[in-house]
Amino acid sequence: MGLHRVSIVLDMEREFGICISDDEAASVETMGDIHALVAAKLPYRDVLLEWLLTTVHSRLGWPVDGVGPNTPISAMLEGADPKEAWPKLADALGLALPDLERPVAMDRRYQWPGVCVAIAGVVLAAVGALAHSYLVVVAGLGTAGASIVYVAAYRELTMGCRTCIPEGCSLVCHLLARVAAKLRDAQPSVRVQPPGVDRQATARHLLERQLEEAFSGVLGRPLAELDPSTPLQTLLPRKRRRETWDALKVATGWPLPRLLRSDIVDLLLAGPIALLILVGILVGGFGLSQWDMSFLVPGAFTVAAASLLYWVYDWATARSRVCFPRGVCAVGDLLRFAPLVPVSGGPVPDLRDPLWLRIRELVAEEAGVGLDCVTPDATWDDFGVD
Repeated sequence: MGLHRVSIVLDMEREFGICISDDEAASVETMGDIHALVAAKLPYRDVLLEWLLTTVHSRLGWPVDGVGPNTPISAMLEGADPKEAWPKLADALGLALPDLERPVAMDRRYQWPGVCVAIAGVVLAAVGALAHSYLVVVAGLGTAGASIVYVAAYRELTMGCRTCIPEGCSLVCHLLARVAAKLRDAQPSVRVQPPGVDRQATARHLLERQLEEAFSGVLGRPLAELDPSTPLQTLLPRKRRRETWDALKVATGWPLPRLLRSDIVDLLLAGPIALLILVGILVGGFGLSQWDMSFLVPGAFTVAAASLLYWVYDWATARSRVCFPRGVCAVGDLLRFAPLVPVSGGPVPDLRDPLWLRIRELVAEEAGVGLDCVTPDATWDDFGVD
């Protein structure tokens, strides 16, 4: 390995604060190999955060000083119209972000009364069917239908009032998870695998270190050399487990699944509700086949009431979700939810990737060539570097 190569490797080590062994440096043949080697030794969330902030600042002109993974998106949009800024952000990052939402207080004031009136209309129709009063049935169904039309019209006419960022995209780390998931699922045109680098072991070590830092920050105490086989129950006691789990999701930026309710609770409470829905479908189906309102209306009412009851049950028991998801028992099980595990090559998101841009500048400066000559598939021989 010649002096130019050694000098470039030393520049990479000083610039990114990493250590590259002689065997790893000798295995590098193309500029894409350099990117893969450096990226494998950097925490991926930091790389993605730098790319995201650079993209937002260069393409949208928004200030990004002091923005970190836990910064609310609303702080980045401060002073801008959310209805215009949100689509621009999605286009700049190349993400399919969910639509903005209406304020919750607005829905409670105008939408939910319509829903309640619709349910009351269904109940009135059911009572009329049981009393064999078709006038009451028609009045109830008319009330329910008019309320449904009102709710639909409200949702359509208030599209311009959608100015609230969805809860699942409220923080910068949520955007990082979406960007990383897109990179994981994509098939990048540049895939490199330096033969002398155990990328899987390196990536796993970096993810374990990131997970250890997240646990230390959430629990408020140092966890030196966290063992992947440590049971989660010993680290996250049942008391306040839900709040701690949510904080861990924010600290890692990983799409960790929701905690579950106890199987016994679901069996005793959700089971009867599901049975009611099934009975309502059967009764309503029989009434529809015979066109018998005395079966059709009660069946439809049973399905609607049971569905509403399940929604209330799910909302009321949200705080009882303290059981870990199936297959997640130890700390090491959380690693499979890491949004980006670079085991099949170093993905280059695009030519605006800040890591790639900085590597290209260092190589061009040391090799004495133009930036346009430094491409992912360029080799040392193309620059006359020994």
